[in-house]
Amino acid sequence: MNLEKAKQLMKLFLGDRILTFNIKHYPEGGWTAECNEIPAIFTCGEINDITEMDRMMRDAIVTAAGISSDFSSQVLRLSSINEDKKAILSSYFYKNELGKLATYDIAK
Repeated sequence: MNLEKAKQLMKLFLGDRILTFNIKHYPEGGWTAECNEIPAIFTCGEINDITEMDRMMRDAIVTAAGISSDFSSQVLRLSSINEDKKAILSSYFYKNELGKLATYDIAK
C-alpha cells in the first residue's frame, strides 16, 4: 500500500463524516476512547499522555478502515480536543470528571 491508496481508502471510509471520540479518564490513571459515530472504534490505555492517546485513536481509525498504521498521521488530522460538558460522568465511578472530546477528519 502506498500513501495515495491509503488516502483514497480513508476518503471512502469517512466520506464527509468527522469522527469524534469521547475520552474518559479513570482515577487510577487509565483512559478509554470510544468513537461516537462508529462505536466499534474503541481504544484504551494506561498512560495519560495526549501524544500516546492520539496515536492510539488514529491507529483504531485506520485499522477499522483497513489502512496500515504507518499512514495514520498522513491520512488523519486531529482537529480538536475539548472538554465535553455533556460527558459528565457518573460520580460513583469517575468522580464527576469532565470527559474530553477528540475530533478527527481527513488530512489535507
